[in-house]
Amino acid sequence: MGLPPIGPAFRAEVEAFLEAGGAKPYLLGEQGASDGSFVARLRKGASFHLTTVEKVRAWMWKHADETAAAAMREAIAGAPFLNGAQTPAERGEDNNEDKGETGMNDDTHFLSTRKAANILGLSPRTLDRLRKDDLGPSYHRFGNRILYLLRDLRKWAAAHRVCLDDLEDDDGGDDDGRRTR
Repeated sequence: MGLPPIGPAFRAEVEAFLEAGGAKPYLLGEQGASDGSFVARLRKGASFHLTTVEKVRAWMWKHADETAAAAMREAIAGAPFLNGAQTPAERGEDNNEDKGETGMNDDTHFLSTRKAANILGLSPRTLDRLRKDDLGPSYHRFGNRILYLLRDLRKWAAAHRVCLDDLEDDDGGDDDGRRTR
């Protein structure tokens, strides 16, 4: 693959947030990762699941002021999977905006099969079968892990929309195929 690992850049991003934003490490851990010792473990070289990294990054960017955001952008410059993050204000989001069932409105968040299936109203097993039959939404494979992007789920769902207004009513039935009197 030839791409650098995201761990060192993520650690630098966390340190930049803590230093520039003045946040307490345990607060970031408790609120961002649901683990008060998260930062201490990160500093000791622990690795975390991609979903935890995404959750912490989303929390940091949501709570970063302009100074912290600038420091974080500088810390992740050149990290291909981490570049492009912005504060909600820079993305034009309202912090009080309803973020729907997923708890997020950013299409760049990775979702597990279980969460993706929940968004689509499918069972995880059905989504697995659709993927194996090359009928499901686009996905990413990281080792043995399958993850979906929210934008890919939206695109796939839109492609499978059946618009009843477009169906012809040539059989005397209404648009959903039932007979009318």
